[in-house]
Amino acid sequence: ALSSAASDVYKRQVMPTIFLPGFPSAAGCGTMGPANHFNLLENAMENYFELCLAPDDIRAISSVGLAHLGDAVYELLVRTYLCAGGKATGKGLHRAAVELVRAESQARRADAILPLLTEAELAVFKRGRNAHVHTIPHAASRGDYLKATALECLFGWLYLRGERERINALFTAMMEVDGHAL
Repeated sequence: ALSSAASDVYKRQVMPTIFLPGFPSAAGCGTMGPANHFNLLENAMENYFELCLAPDDIRAISSVGLAHLGDAVYELLVRTYLCAGGKATGKGLHRAAVELVRAESQARRADAILPLLTEAELAVFKRGRNAHVHTIPHAASRGDYLKATALECLFGWLYLRGERERINALFTAMMEVDGHAL
């Protein structure tokens, strides 16, 4: 919990830029009646799973920053997918996860969903692909690594917009590549 002074600063500086599901917002995160408004404001900092930033705040985040977040979103989806699919042993789980998150695999899956992207999503994908990445792993080609970064940037962007259903739809389509669908 935040101290009273920290909570006041948080509400003045951060809360105007965060839209929680149920609050009216330009980002489309839903609406909420006034009864729950203040309870959510008090607990907003504790619920990063349901975070939804304003479009201007998302645009202010670098493409590398969006990819950093998107990498975690993708990794969580892959791990959940593998656990739900019965890959329960530690060694098998790790190997399968590494296979699905490496740049070559992400690039192949990104190519599969490109036709499904909206104009705005494609713009974010291209923004991520053009990111100034300084280090590329030896096991990845530059092209594959940039496509993987673009995919992660898209997932980070969608996550910050609160578009969990869209992330799931794209991830599900990606898992159909190479017959990985559950």
